[in-house]
Amino acid sequence: MLLFVAGSCWAMAVAASVEAVNYLKTWRSIRLSVQELVDCNIENYGCNGGDYCYAFRYVKENGLTTESSYPYKARQGICRKLDKKVEGRISNFRYVRRDEDALEKAVAKQPVIVTVQGDHLQWYNGGIMDYKFDKRLTGWHAVLVVGYGT
Repeated sequence: MLLFVAGSCWAMAVAASVEAVNYLKTWRSIRLSVQELVDCNIENYGCNGGDYCYAFRYVKENGLTTESSYPYKARQGICRKLDKKVEGRISNFRYVRRDEDALEKAVAKQPVIVTVQGDHLQWYNGGIMDYKFDKRLTGWHAVLVVGYGT
């Protein structure tokens, strides 16, 4: 199941997810390169959108370097094939069923990427995001869920 989202949010969500997983495993906080995903993950479309499944596959095969080694430019560039020091790795990834119980169980173990209707984000100012799906809205946006409940 692929879900294409606009902009480079797919890369930001994946980098944040890998950072969180690596932190939970090593207790070491690192900032990973969003720009490496934007430039080098050729299955996606850089700043014109992408799918986090493709990005996770890239990270699984290549790892990610740090943000300081490959900083974010907010525009797509040419992939810099550098002798990079890989700081972020994953061994696998999986989808979470589309229901609240499955999401709650998954988030209890680690942060999870979800796709929300971006139209709702313009009014979001913190706290628990609670809205009903509206098929008239557009603008899918990838975000990282880090908690659940009150």
